[in-house]
Amino acid sequence: MNCDVITFESCSSGRADDVDHIRGALKHIPAERLVITSDCGMGREGMSRRHARYKIASIVQGTNIVRKELGLPEAECRMAEGRYSLTVKE
Repeated sequence: MNCDVITFESCSSGRADDVDHIRGALKHIPAERLVITSDCGMGREGMSRRHARYKIASIVQGTNIVRKELGLPEAECRMAEGRYSLTVKE
């Protein structure tokens, strides 16, 4: 195909092995060309902003696990820091 982007939606929420999907994709796609994103899903079934925030933070954290394994720079994820937690009261 002559295209710039192909999107594969392959994960379901609540799966413990979602980061394995990144490793599997890297068998076929060079790391510098692989983009990890959500299938949107932020408004499905009344997802709150809190849950959407944690979903995005989880995507960054999971991607960073694989980046570290590959010796690549990790992306900053400030919303994963405890001081930004929406569950901890100060």
